[in-house]
Amino acid sequence: TTYSLRRERMRKFAILALLFLSTNLFAHVILKVEKISSQELAHLLQNHGLTGRYKILSRTMGLVLAEVPLVRSQTEILKIKNELAKSKFIKYSLLDQTVKRRDYRNGINEQQWSLGPVSQYGRYSTNAAMAWEYFGVGGKDAYDSDIVVAVVNEGVEYTHPLLQQNLWHNIDEIPGNGIDDDGNGYIDDVIGWNAANNNGKIIPGNHGTHVAGIIGAFEQDGLVGVNWNVKIMSVDTTNSSDSFNAGQSFISTVISAYSYVLEQKLRWQSSRGKFGANIVTTNSSFGVDRADCSSEEYKLWNDLYDQMGKAGILSAVATSNSDYDVDEGFDVPSACASNYIIAVGNIGRTGMPDGAWGRANVDIYAQGTNILSTVTHNKKAVYSGTSMATPHVSGAIAYLHSVGGEKFARYHRESPDKAALFLKEILLRSSQKDGTLIKRSASGGYLNIYNAARVMKKLSNQ
Repeated sequence: TTYSLRRERMRKFAILALLFLSTNLFAHVILKVEKISSQELAHLLQNHGLTGRYKILSRTMGLVLAEVPLVRSQTEILKIKNELAKSKFIKYSLLDQTVKRRDYRNGINEQQWSLGPVSQYGRYSTNAAMAWEYFGVGGKDAYDSDIVVAVVNEGVEYTHPLLQQNLWHNIDEIPGNGIDDDGNGYIDDVIGWNAANNNGKIIPGNHGTHVAGIIGAFEQDGLVGVNWNVKIMSVDTTNSSDSFNAGQSFISTVISAYSYVLEQKLRWQSSRGKFGANIVTTNSSFGVDRADCSSEEYKLWNDLYDQMGKAGILSAVATSNSDYDVDEGFDVPSACASNYIIAVGNIGRTGMPDGAWGRANVDIYAQGTNILSTVTHNKKAVYSGTSMATPHVSGAIAYLHSVGGEKFARYHRESPDKAALFLKEILLRSSQKDGTLIKRSASGGYLNIYNAARVMKKLSNQ
């Protein structure tokens, strides 16, 4: 009967709902802890009505993620968070929040207009082709060290033939043996780290793979990235590219991802290049529209960018694809205050800006509309958005490290924070100025890789 069918449907729906909710029985609080043992921390959490279970997000910064049973009301959870912050062992506490990738659109194939010579593809190209002719196609620094870009995003398809030669590999880790062979605290992190699942299994996604291709794809007589020779580290922040919440992540996952990057760079520095990775930039094509980076919920972002910056890592971040002024309407992370971020807006082949702007907070525009790059299943596709503009900038940061001579390479080792800011200044100063962008960005222009390489070569050799 109709009634029986309805009842059966309701029963199945209830079972599915219960299965879904069973995986989401906890809220989470991010805590910055100081001078406390693991046993003491578990006991402290239990005394405040928490489960006592927690996950280490960042050893370097003392950040943990603690479970709060969702049987409590939102008011109670906020009260617990505030009470925890009063402990002498806890510097501050924040509720975990969701973060979404900067969505992208399919586009029309105009080949590689963003990299080709201005003479062929128009004045709004990066003119990377001319940079390659005069300064090389990317590669190692003057001390013969690999230059690494950390793609903090969906996972990169590591089997893609156009990416394989430029993927970073942790040569001290044995794949799939379940052992932390190199002793860095991460098991089987062979090509990077899955911060969402806390393991070394990278789950390929179109968004992350497209970003990686813009940075460093290589196809003989075909598709190439900003660098023909660079190392791309995949730091996966989403569970799956086709999951129920595709593209969604959490602040705690972002913290774990950036912490992995920071620890790998610090390890490289302390071992004088023997272990870890020479990461010079992260690429982050995600964020939270209209969120205030100075508010309690998001203040950790500045800390993270500052800590990475002190280690010599610049962070290229995508601004919102929505049409508003982030100086007034806010955005995370592009309106964060850290000096070590480069916030990127999007322009197309005609120079038309698309998406958010901000004279104070958007640093530079880059080419992000109708960009051909790699996607999963060994394919190529054309996407558009600030997500595509940003890897042109992170790729340019890595490229400038290959252009800088021995003097700059030594500067990066001895004063990594100052070297990072020096390179950022070169990128902004060398941008191609444009009347439309003067009031929309700090630099007043868009990325020109040839200009930047020329200035880098000149200044780094003085």
